[in-house]
Amino acid sequence: MQSIELAERNFGDGQSSQPAELRALNTTISGMNNDALLLALKGSGQAYAFGDLRNFLTQLKFLSAAAHQGRYQFTDQMAEDLRRARTVADTACGSATSAGAASNAATQGDAATAARGTYKSLELGSREKPVLTLAQREFLQQSFQFGTLARLFTGIAGAAALALLAHYGLLVARVLRRNRRICEVPAELHCMMEAVPGRITVLGRYGCVFTPDAPDLFDPLAGISAGTYCTVRPTDAELGAKLMRDLSDDCSLLFTTPLDLPQMRDLLAASEIPARYDFSVIKGTSRATRRFGIGRMPQA
Repeated sequence: MQSIELAERNFGDGQSSQPAELRALNTTISGMNNDALLLALKGSGQAYAFGDLRNFLTQLKFLSAAAHQGRYQFTDQMAEDLRRARTVADTACGSATSAGAASNAATQGDAATAARGTYKSLELGSREKPVLTLAQREFLQQSFQFGTLARLFTGIAGAAALALLAHYGLLVARVLRRNRRICEVPAELHCMMEAVPGRITVLGRYGCVFTPDAPDLFDPLAGISAGTYCTVRPTDAELGAKLMRDLSDDCSLLFTTPLDLPQMRDLLAASEIPARYDFSVIKGTSRATRRFGIGRMPQA
């Protein structure tokens, strides 16, 4: 009340500032007990007005310190804030002004409701600011923690899903690029002066898998090993190739010159079954599922 009265005497309409009173105003605001001020406002149901009232008092403090230097000016907005602060202070301190305001509002509710209605009608501040209870604060804190954990787990799951998608997407892209097809193309394998009839069961741009018509047809080639150069003759074509592993029930061959797409179409046209993509290369040579990596595949 003292700080508001000093402000009214020095900054009110038609009033002139007095240096001694400006110093008193600065000292009064500097020594104000914020806890006591908040307690007084709570007692009149005006706790929500504390922030705006304290902010206005701080402005008065700076103004009182610099008014004689002409650096700051008491504006029309500050004059309006001073009138609102007077109303709040009168209500809190039980002055004659607040008693009149409370009696006029008594027909609409109790004194706290009247004080709140007076404050809201004067619009000191943008909106009511209720004080949270301990239970409310704990609830909000727990909600924030659960929300943070939920966002964290969602982020981890999303990152894992993206990693899996990228991994298997890369594998599928490489399968399509290599264009390996399961098929049944009649052919002959010529190696070490021996001709073995059979068929190409897997055909790709870089190589193929040759399977003899009978397992014992590989018997004359029992001495050859990986790295031996041979020739595969499907239909009218002749393809130079190198053995990628020792002979077993079939053999894997790496072409000397990769096939282009027209050559592959011509060879697959002779297949005795409908050709389809070979996704078995996604697995290792032992037919076990490949370990997670960057999509590396066997050479042939």
